[in-house]
Amino acid sequence: MVDDTERMLRDSVAAFVQRGEGPARLRRVRGTKPGFERESWNRIVEAGWIGLHLPEESGGFGLGLAELAVVMEEFGRGLAPEPAASAGVLAAGALAYAGGDAVALVPKIVSGEIIPCAAWQEAEGNHLGETCATRAEGGRLNGVKRFVLAPEGADGFVTTARNGDATALWWVEAGADGLGVETQIRT
Repeated sequence: MVDDTERMLRDSVAAFVQRGEGPARLRRVRGTKPGFERESWNRIVEAGWIGLHLPEESGGFGLGLAELAVVMEEFGRGLAPEPAASAGVLAAGALAYAGGDAVALVPKIVSGEIIPCAAWQEAEGNHLGETCATRAEGGRLNGVKRFVLAPEGADGFVTTARNGDATALWWVEAGADGLGVETQIRT
């Protein structure tokens, strides 16, 4: 059953993506860097959709998965190329619920100050990051992540690395020494 909040969200996101030209805009930005339009991203942030599901103490609105699903469904329906799922759901969500110092980045994501990118997969079929070969050694990470969505537009990466016997989340600034981003297109 759809409540008033979900209906309002669906209508506002649907109106936004309809103005975005759908498939024509997706084709226009595909293959460009960063692969989405910052102006559209800023409107998404201003509407509050990035912080929708994040805890209020982290700068979000504290709504639930039902409201988030409504927003993501409309972004998908409208073929919006902005990294709302990878930045707002995966990266920001991981930081918000991981605790520790990383939580301080979440308000910057919600406000649009930074755009994060989730980078956890290392191999095809490793969708949940079950294994992590990336290592943290002396405060530096050593490893490779694959299948990263919209890395060219990211201000930093939320990634996983093994630190001893535990896997932890790390924030890596875009442009950090030793960081390389390579786009591979499979045909």
